Amino acid sequence: MKEIRRAKQLLTMVIFVAFGFGCSGPVDIETPRRVTPVDRNQAFIRPRITMIVFDENGAPNPYFSFAEPEKQRDLLIKKHEILVDTLVSPSRIWFRYIVEHIDKKKLSRNQRLTIYGMNFNFDSLPITGVPISFTNGKSKTSWVKFLLNRGRKDNFDTIIDPTLPPNSFEIDFILNKAQREVWARGYTKIYDKRFTVVFRDTTVIDSVKKIKYDTIWVGTERIIKEIEYWEKNEIKLRIEEITSYPDSLFVNFRFKMRY
Repeated sequence: MKEIRRAKQLLTMVIFVAFGFGCSGPVDIETPRRVTPVDRNQAFIRPRITMIVFDENGAPNPYFSFAEPEKQRDLLIKKHEILVDTLVSPSRIWFRYIVEHIDKKKLSRNQRLTIYGMNFNFDSLPITGVPISFTNGKSKTSWVKFLLNRGRKDNFDTIIDPTLPPNSFEIDFILNKAQREVWARGYTKIYDKRFTVVFRDTTVIDSVKKIKYDTIWVGTERIIKEIEYWEKNEIKLRIEEITSYPDSLFVNFRFKMRY
């Protein structure tokens, strides 16, 4: 009888343990799960720009080429807002970046066109790796503006829209989830004028008409006569000559963003 009682007790324990494991909830199972946040904004990726490569006519732009965040000290970043929605297919990006050189006095006032400020505002663009072209400034929600250095004086500078003809602009975005990176790659052609300033020293002959008086005597009578003459003076001047020339700017740029 003791053996039968022990066998029943052992069978009851086995059934209890098996029942306990069989009733484990899904929370107890160590398997990957995807949780979609109730608030969609919580699912957005918010990357930061960590590298900019900005080439103009085959040479690095001296104001916007850096590989480390601390190299941005000379840049005045007025807006930096980047959001990526990965819950849609393809993923979409909001890219707002307004920046310019912090001190215009440090600008190298060369005679070629160069960019020293930019305003990017892209609204919900698909991340496909395929270039998106912007033309004629038609988009009301996305735009691009550049601050263009056109010569040695501040008043030569201008704001230009690279999407208006004869200019052209295109950009594409790539999302690398494995490396936690987002890349933006773009190309633009800008046609404008550059200005040169030449100073010339010259001498100008200035003539002034004057009157002098001469007194003559006729017998005992004094006669005063007015005599007109031209007085000539040399004036040394420094003349500023401003000349404009057609110029072009071909830009390749890349932004690296990490999250």
